[in-house]
Amino acid sequence: MPRMNSFSPDPTCFEISTSKRADDCCLIPKPYDNQQVSDCLLSMGNPTDATEKYKCLVACIAKKLNVYKDNNLDREAALRLFNLKIGSNPNFAPIIGSTFDQCYRQLSVNMAYEQSNPPNCSALPMLLLNCLQSSLFLNCPTGVWKVGSECDELKRKLTKGCPFVAIS
Repeated sequence: MPRMNSFSPDPTCFEISTSKRADDCCLIPKPYDNQQVSDCLLSMGNPTDATEKYKCLVACIAKKLNVYKDNNLDREAALRLFNLKIGSNPNFAPIIGSTFDQCYRQLSVNMAYEQSNPPNCSALPMLLLNCLQSSLFLNCPTGVWKVGSECDELKRKLTKGCPFVAIS
């Protein structure tokens, strides 16, 4: 299971020798659409820190998807969303439930911290999405996985603790 507490990843995470990206190796269905991303990018201003920008973007999308409300991540709504968007794919259906449960459990420390120190943009949606995407990529079903050294390089980045966004 990928680490969830790396808010500021090592810059070497983004140094990749291959032109392949995650979708070229394992096409994981997205739980959001391009319009939601565009709407959030337009509404959030321009944070200068890349990590803060990504954290705010994912928090905004989570709000649009009704999985993050009133400064809380709605576990049941998030599970329904991921089951609908990712679990509807027969390749991922067998693993999405257990992957979601493992990732959600890992959030408990961060949830407690955010309850006592409410941030401008919650990291919880970003941490959950990163864990899910990383875990699904690392355990990509054989029917979807594209075998090759370039894809193996991307897997190695994740096993070293890099965020999924570094390979996407």
